[in-house]
Amino acid sequence: MKKAGAIKLTMDQSSAYEEEEIVVKYNEMSHTLDNLVNQIKLYSSSIVGKRGSSSYTILLSDIYYFESVENKTFIYVSDGEYEVDLKLYEIEEQLNKIGFIRISKFCILNLDRLTRVKGMLNGKFEAFLDNGEKVIITRHYAPEFKKRFGL
Repeated sequence: MKKAGAIKLTMDQSSAYEEEEIVVKYNEMSHTLDNLVNQIKLYSSSIVGKRGSSSYTILLSDIYYFESVENKTFIYVSDGEYEVDLKLYEIEEQLNKIGFIRISKFCILNLDRLTRVKGMLNGKFEAFLDNGEKVIITRHYAPEFKKRFGL
C-alpha cells in the first residue's frame, strides 16, 4: 500500500541517452506532485530577453523578478537586466503556477529567490532576495502573497 504523499523516484543513467528526459507517471495529481512538477518546469524553462540588439535565453530559475517601467518590461538577473516583449499580465498568467507571484502593479517576484520577509506598519511587506535586493509587496497583493508564502 502506498503511503500518502510518498513519491517513487527511479533514475536511469546511460551514455546511450542523447538528452535528459523526465517522465511523470501518476494515477491522480496530488498537491505534492503538482508542486514537484512546477519546480521541474521552473528549472527547465526559459524566456528570451534582449539587451541592446542581442537576444539571450534566460532560465526562469535565474530570474529574481520582472518589473514594468514606462511601458517596458524588464527581467532582473544576477548579471543585470534584460528587456522582454511581454506585458506583466502575460508573464503572470504563464508563470503564476511555477513559483512566480505578482507583488505590486509593476512587479512579479520569483519566490525561489526570496530569503525573508519583513512586515511594515502600513500593511506592506519588504521582501529580501538572495542577491541582497529588497522589493516591496504592496497591500493590494499582500493577501495572496501571504497565502502562497505561508504567512
